[in-house]
Amino acid sequence: MKFKRTIQKTFGSSKIKSIQVHPTKPIGIMGLFSGDIQVWDIDKMGMINSIHVCNEPIRTCAILSRMDWVLVGSDNGKVSIYELGKYRKIKMFHGHDDFIRKIEVHPQEPMFLTASDDSTLKSWTYEEEIVQKMVYTGHKHFVMDVCFYPNDCSKFVSCSLDSTIKVWHIGQPHCVKTFKGHASGVNSICFLSGDYLVSGADDLTLKVWDFQTTQCITTLAGHTNNVNKVYPFSSFSLFASCGEDGSMRLWNSKTFKQEDLIMLQGGRVWDVKEKDGRIIVGCDEELVFINAWQGSSLVRMSRNRIFYSASGSMFGTRSDNIGVVKELHNIGFYPDELEVSPSGKTIAVGNEGEFKIFSSLGFRNKFGGEGRDFHFIEDDEFVVRNGEVVNFYKKAEVIRSISIKGISKVFFLSPRLIGCNVCDQTRIYLSTGEFVSSVSHASDHLAMIGDFLIACGAFISIYRVDHEVINGFIEQEIEIPEEGIKEALIHLGTEYYSVASWCAKEDVFYFVSNGKGYYLILGDKPYVYHFSSIDGTIAGVENGVLFYLRDKSIECKRIDGEFLEFQRSVILGKEYKVTEGIRSKAIAFFESLEMHENALDLCIDDNQRFEILLKLDRYDEAFSKANSIVKYDKLGRYFLRAGELPKASECFLKSRNWVSLLLSDILSSKKNLSLAASECKKEGRLNHAFFAYLKSGQYIECAKLLEKTPFSTLFAKNYLD
Repeated sequence: MKFKRTIQKTFGSSKIKSIQVHPTKPIGIMGLFSGDIQVWDIDKMGMINSIHVCNEPIRTCAILSRMDWVLVGSDNGKVSIYELGKYRKIKMFHGHDDFIRKIEVHPQEPMFLTASDDSTLKSWTYEEEIVQKMVYTGHKHFVMDVCFYPNDCSKFVSCSLDSTIKVWHIGQPHCVKTFKGHASGVNSICFLSGDYLVSGADDLTLKVWDFQTTQCITTLAGHTNNVNKVYPFSSFSLFASCGEDGSMRLWNSKTFKQEDLIMLQGGRVWDVKEKDGRIIVGCDEELVFINAWQGSSLVRMSRNRIFYSASGSMFGTRSDNIGVVKELHNIGFYPDELEVSPSGKTIAVGNEGEFKIFSSLGFRNKFGGEGRDFHFIEDDEFVVRNGEVVNFYKKAEVIRSISIKGISKVFFLSPRLIGCNVCDQTRIYLSTGEFVSSVSHASDHLAMIGDFLIACGAFISIYRVDHEVINGFIEQEIEIPEEGIKEALIHLGTEYYSVASWCAKEDVFYFVSNGKGYYLILGDKPYVYHFSSIDGTIAGVENGVLFYLRDKSIECKRIDGEFLEFQRSVILGKEYKVTEGIRSKAIAFFESLEMHENALDLCIDDNQRFEILLKLDRYDEAFSKANSIVKYDKLGRYFLRAGELPKASECFLKSRNWVSLLLSDILSSKKNLSLAASECKKEGRLNHAFFAYLKSGQYIECAKLLEKTPFSTLFAKNYLD
């Protein structure tokens, strides 16, 4: 899974023992060891309210959304009920004779469960009054957690510090079956999809159980202190474990392998919740907000149809009406691959090494299989990698397979060529398996656009593909050397951008890098142009409009098509036309290419002409355009560097830069020294004034400057006597 996350904000806090998130509203309830609960806006990451419940620690909270209630369980054995929104206490009742560890709300029925350190669980109904329905006994130690079985909510599961996990039926006071296997107390349990139950314990391990057989499938190690919480994410195929070692670990829900380790700085970690990619973590000293997302692009465009994935569902819209979005299907998982066929009639989604193909109309399941790096060739043809084997399919049948040792990723380039990441480089192969050439680095994205190959990794490498040379080897059945075809790829340039997402249209490569939108015009001298900010993932380009996915909705940016066509014509050496609407951008474009003569031809503004004339070293013409002190001073420096001292002096005279005038005049005509000296004297630059008077032979003026100084007599003796 290409899972990425970033810590957005961290807030100092007293110990947070419980976190609950409202199912439909952006509200989070934090239960604190201090006896308070806090209400947070989880979208804005700000606290809305704080309520003091009691002087005892709060270890559990629950949101009862059908009643707009917040249930709070505390160490005094009482359950307090607050009204959601106004946060006034509605009622309070005695629930247990010891700490209340967990309150769990039934997903359908008007009831909830409580678990306590008095070794019991209780069920309660709330149709009119809060009524205790049953007490469940059988645990020999504190009952730490309880949750309903999602496939049959008449059953629930509990865990205890007696190291057991027990299954109960709502209508029976004694357990139905018991799971045994942990060496110490069990602190937390949760269900994954299917019949998998996960537990976390004081023996520092997690265990995954088959719920039907009570057999332990696997034991997960990694934590170096007690495991306090296990929790399944709804937006990703992951579950989390929180420990007293200060870490949160993320595990794959299918392979049970560790995907990520997040070391937090707030001490022991007690609880975690996730909603729509926002992860909230409660620690001894901190409340942490983490933003998480899938690393791969989850949006694709084919012709005028746009498809994207969000929160486990597929959505579709059209480029001519992006405000109208239709939910196509709830696929039940967050895909890490999404591809659309050239016609837009077929969609493929991939997740954890499996792919499924659907029709875009009606979203009917057409075919599925194992493999990654799915790419459509045609509507009924595609290529996919399964381990080190690249399979080519036609109408759901494998028509050809090639084996490439060490392959970690495949890219479809053309019906004749594929790209493969092998070790630390990208290698180009014929679709029949023969090696053609290689790129010196591994690629995150690889695209073939006409005769050009764009390889994107830490930077962008651009190549021209010599198809004639490749075709010559194929048609004449010449054996390709082991090192490949040397002339197959011609390196044209390197651009130092990291590409997050991309699309191609004609001979233009559009991409996003660090939140900015660029396009790369392909030619013998490729050119990159920044056209806008793009905070999202590119879907495609249609009729001069770039579409992208941002915050689960499609947005668009119009590209200046006239200017782009002008740029392409210049890059490709074709005739071009410049209208008044793009004149200023065309001038800047020519200057970026150092085509200053072309830029000058378009200039109608004297200020701009002045600057371009300087770049062309046409200083005499620039002198005729200078009309300010700043321009004369700037031009004087250019003349000075060029060794044209009399002209430099004239410019410095007009710019009233007396010090620079002094320098240039001393080395040339000396005709302005007297003026420079008197002006320097007025400005208090006495050293410069003295030097100018001296070089112009005005010794009496020099003597006046030296009056009342130790040097006056000496100067008079040498110059005035």
